[in-house]
This record gives sequence, C-alpha cells and structure tokens, in this order.
Amino acid sequence: MKPFLVLLLIIFSFGLRFYNLNTLPNGLYWDEQDTGYQAYSLLKTGKDYFGNPIPLFPHSLADWRTPVNIYSSVPLVAVFGLRPVSVRLPAVIFGTLSIFCFYYLSRLLFGRIAALSAFLLAVSPWHLLYTRYNGEVSSMFLFLTLGLLTFFKGFSRPRYLLISFLSFALSMASYSPAKLFIPVLLVFLIYIYSRCVFTQHFFKLSLLIFLTLALPVFLVSSLGPAGTRFHDLAVYTDPQLGSEVDRQRLTRAVSRYEIQIVGQSPSILDRLFVNKPLLVITRIINGYLDAFSPQFLFTRGDAELRHSFGNHVIGQLLYPDLILIVLGLIFLFSYQNKNLKIFLFLLLLLSPLPAALTRDGGAHASRSFLLVLPLYLFIALGLKKLYFISKNIFILFSVFYILSAVFFIQYVFSFYRLESAKPFNWGFQSVISQALDLSASYDRVYIDFYRDSPLMSYLFQTSFPPSRINTAKALDSVDIGQGLTAYRFGKVYLLTPGQRYWQSLSLTGKNLVVAISDQPEINKIPRIIRTVNYPDSTPAFFFFEK
Repeated sequence: MKPFLVLLLIIFSFGLRFYNLNTLPNGLYWDEQDTGYQAYSLLKTGKDYFGNPIPLFPHSLADWRTPVNIYSSVPLVAVFGLRPVSVRLPAVIFGTLSIFCFYYLSRLLFGRIAALSAFLLAVSPWHLLYTRYNGEVSSMFLFLTLGLLTFFKGFSRPRYLLISFLSFALSMASYSPAKLFIPVLLVFLIYIYSRCVFTQHFFKLSLLIFLTLALPVFLVSSLGPAGTRFHDLAVYTDPQLGSEVDRQRLTRAVSRYEIQIVGQSPSILDRLFVNKPLLVITRIINGYLDAFSPQFLFTRGDAELRHSFGNHVIGQLLYPDLILIVLGLIFLFSYQNKNLKIFLFLLLLLSPLPAALTRDGGAHASRSFLLVLPLYLFIALGLKKLYFISKNIFILFSVFYILSAVFFIQYVFSFYRLESAKPFNWGFQSVISQALDLSASYDRVYIDFYRDSPLMSYLFQTSFPPSRINTAKALDSVDIGQGLTAYRFGKVYLLTPGQRYWQSLSLTGKNLVVAISDQPEINKIPRIIRTVNYPDSTPAFFFFEK
C-alpha cells in the first residue's frame, strides 16, 4: 500500500473520531470528568485528589482508576485545561493509532486486503464509540494490538520483542479486564510459537520487562484496595446468590407438591443440583455466550447508550460484518498456517472470559471490548476469502459495505446526538456554571441531580484547586436538615444522590434550587425562574426559588 493511502486512512480515522468531539457523545460523563480532574490534580500537585503522591492506581470517588488513561491525559489538560476536548482527545489518538497498528498486523498475517480491513475497523460502531469518549478500553486496545504486531515482527527482528512485552504490560495497566486476559494470552502465545521466541536473544529480557511492570499492576489491582472493584462486580461475590439458590430449591420442592415447613432442610437431590457453585458456573457460561449473541453483536448492542450507538437500532457491529466473520471462520479451517490457526481460535475463545466473570456478563460492551480484535481479524480473513472467490463479488460487497457505513455514520451524527444526552450527563457543567452566575443574588444555592452527584461536575467546571480539597473538607458531607446531606462550598450545597431533596428542604432567607427534571413530584416545583432543556427540547433542569 502506498504511503499516501496509509496517510489517508489515518486522516480519515482521526477525523471521524475528532469531528464534533465536544458534543458527540453529547455531554461529559462522570468517569470522563473524573479522569480529567485526576489529571488536573496530578498536574498541579503531583498527587491524586485524595493526596496520594504519583499513585500507580489513582484513588477516585468511586474506585481506584487504572493509570494509563489518566496519566496520558495530563499533557492535554496542561495545554487545553479542563475541557471536553482535553479529556477525550487521548481516546481519539489511541483509537487512530490502533487502526494504524491493526493495518500492519492484518498485512503481516494475511497480506492483501489489509487496508480495507483497517477501514472496516475505522467505521466499526464498537470501536468508533469507545474512541470518541474517554474510556479505558481505547488505550488497552492500542497496546494489545501493538503487542501482537511487534510479537510477530519479533520473529525476524528480535528487538521488537522488547516493544511487544512492554505493550502487553501497558495494556494490563490500561483496563482491568486486561490484567486477567493478557497473562493467559501470553502463555498461549509463547507455547504456540515457542520455537520462534525461545531462540531469540531478547526473549528473556523482554519477559523480565513484562514481569517487572505487570506484576505490580496485577498484585495491587488484585490484592490491594484497587481490587475491590472487581470483587464488587464478580459473579461469585453476588450477594443475591444465596437467595436465588433458596428460591430455586423451593420451586423444585413445590413442583413435587411437597409441603414446606420453615427451617426444613432441602433434599439431597436439591442440594446436589441447586447450589452456589453450579449457579456461578451457569451464570459464567451464559455470560460468555452473551458476548457472541446475534442480538448483542448485530441487532441491539449493549442496552446502555454509553456503550452502544442507537436505541436497539445498531449492534456492536454492522450487518455485513456477519458475512465476513462466517467466511473468515470457514477460510480458517483450510488455512495452511497451523500455529496462526490455533492462535486466532484461542484469541477468539479467550476474549470474552473476563466479561463473563462479571455479573453483567459478555453483553457489557466495555468489558467485552477485547473481542473486537479477534472479530476484526476474522473479518480481515473473510475479506481475503471473498477476494479469492470472486473479485467482482468482492467489489459489489465493498460497495454494499460502504453504503452501510455511510448510513451508520449519518445516524451517529444526527440521532445519536440527541440520544446520548441523558446517558452522558448532558448539561451538568452548564447548569452549575449558570447557578454560580446567579449565586450572588441568593443566600444559598442548592444543586440536586437526584440519582447523580453534582460533586465531580462542580470540581471539574470550577477547576477547584485539588490541594484545597482536604482543607475545604469538600469530600465531607454536611447535614442540611431532616437527615439530608450535601457537599458544601461556601454558599453552594451539592446534594448527595438517592433521596427526594428539594421537597423536604425547610429553608430561611432567599435560596436558589437547581433540580434535574428526572425525579418524583418535579411538577410541584414553585416559582420556576429558568428551565434548561435537553437537545431534544424536553426539560432537563429547573431553577426555582425556595
């Protein structure tokens, strides 16, 4: 492929991800704000906003964050400040570079059709969404792809193994599911290609570099406080397991017309066939199969609009991808390269495992993002098969695919702008800014986002000095009456989520309340002075006096 065509592919991929970056997805989700503010804290103080110096896993309000995404945001926050572009641009860069690496990986493995297969990844719904907003999967995917590319390049140029094992370690430090996936993948890679890597001079040094970087990541994120996130999400720690086992055992007993007595022990058969280990195994298997379901991949996608384009309109992949994946699987059976055949099958089978171990299963698009790489390698192989079958059919199919991609892209830049507003916390920063502008006329300002906390939006929007957080006790909630709590910043009170606040506030003086529209009895608000609408013109926030 000529260099200018590679450059054209890179420009297209970057442009598709950078265009309207501030407003598509429409809003700035809590995790994105947190990433930006952590980067801001590291920039200003050398610590995370909880005061930990140069942490391996920065401590955030909800959990401990993986380091690559946050540290890579620091230079852009330094240049642009706390703005959506500074938070999202790293994902755009990681996404564009991953397409560049995928092009060379597919060319190395399959030769011809590498450019077209990289183009298909560039317009992939799954890949595009996660490289337009700040999510940890974008950096994970780049370093995984780069690691595989340089691993295979290392057979002929041993120095590339150093880059490969370094990339695998960085992938583990990018996103939590990778810390389970990468070590297993590496064991299989080294076993399959043992004859190629054991003889390389740089193999031992490369492995030492990987272990030096990866072991701290694995240990801290598994045994330290950063491991609590996975513990809270794992299938086997679900607190509902016991009650589900009891329910199923009761159902079996009722089906046999047995009279149940309180405290009665279940039968031996019920204990044998209905118990926690079997229930966990069943959920893991179902979660694993969910990742390969046609509904998830092609028709509906992830139900969460932060993880998938469209409201049950577009899946994680485009419809023509199904044809190419099937062709790729067929072609692989007759493929001459035995080692590559085994590797691709293992990569496909292993990718959904980390997601299957969580309660949401494989239909969670973020945790299943590892599956993107093997699927698009099979798509590349399917393109190659189609090219060999008939060049004319190949050309017609390419035209059909481009038309499908055009339809998808126009959907993204029209309907999804409206649909993404609520899932991405649209307006949170704007209404806080408006409330602060009006605050001079009031004794107190109360901000109520009902199910969501306005704290991070306030810190992000005001560029609140991270060094003052503990001094100002910004993370300590205060009692504002009748059991209600809030974070206080001078006269501004950021109400903690989960209760009905404004209805029960008993206040004196002149007070401004900002309330999100998505809460009970919102229609009873007195004296509305300002309404802020979502992009689809439905009410989003109300400003009123109380």
